[in-house]
Amino acid sequence: MSQLAPLGSPENWVDQEGWINATLEQVEKDFRLQGINISLTKGKRDYAILVQEVVEVMRSVDLINHDKFAGLLYQLDLSEKKMISKLHRSSPENIYQTVAHEIIKRCFEKVWWRNHFKSDSNL
Repeated sequence: MSQLAPLGSPENWVDQEGWINATLEQVEKDFRLQGINISLTKGKRDYAILVQEVVEVMRSVDLINHDKFAGLLYQLDLSEKKMISKLHRSSPENIYQTVAHEIIKRCFEKVWWRNHFKSDSNL
């Protein structure tokens, strides 16, 4: 993950509204590609609030027990094995927070890489 050093992790970019919006749009897109339509509030705010909003959306569709959960992990390119391992280490009340953080983090990486290569192609 050292490639993300200029921006760090999603927890550190709350002052970057463009990154936040692009990441949340990517989250919505990946959910939509699995047939799960969600809408997240865009704009600058605390990372914990972003995670909580994704948690609430996931709970509303019972994502962990949803038949499309494995497909969403595949869409996001998140290892199902690693995710299950993380979930087993999480307390029951933090399962959705763990998943939300991993989803946001992975979507942030997708946005970062897309922008990184987009700017490289303009050289």
